[in-house]
Amino acid sequence: IQNAFKKKGRSSQLNLWSNLVNGMDNLSFSFFDGIHVPHEDGYFDLVLAHAVIEHIPRTRLAGILNEIDRVLKRGGYFVIARTPNKYALTEFLSKSHDTKYTKKELLELVKNYHSIYYGKTDFFPEMLPGKLQSIWNCFTSPLHWADRIISHTPLAILSHHHFLILQKLWSR
Repeated sequence: IQNAFKKKGRSSQLNLWSNLVNGMDNLSFSFFDGIHVPHEDGYFDLVLAHAVIEHIPRTRLAGILNEIDRVLKRGGYFVIARTPNKYALTEFLSKSHDTKYTKKELLELVKNYHSIYYGKTDFFPEMLPGKLQSIWNCFTSPLHWADRIISHTPLAILSHHHFLILQKLWSR
């Protein structure tokens, strides 16, 4: 893991992981390319793909999802978080991701899993350029509250991210 995080900006992730595992004997983090996860079948109770799916080329995605399925226990959970929505207003304005998904496309990728929860988050942008960010930060709390309300309305289709909690009931 040390070698995987030598690039600029990656040290903060490593520090976060170190802080999370401090004092927790049964929690550890590992970094893998996804093509091959060096663990036996059914090893993990939970796999988290946080801001990951959109960075995997579509030509490799099926293979990586198969590998996740291989190492996830039956009854285990697969969480997909912060995957960009193709119809997001903020994505349209920022054009920050080349790959975005509709709800239908994302659910089709994981059709062999039982969907426990699906939602959209982040109707409002979290980051603004330059000094605008410090002004925007003053509105963080009310914006999070408004985001939760919007996620239950038709406006949710314009929210930035998909969030899924899935359960593996059988193998692919």
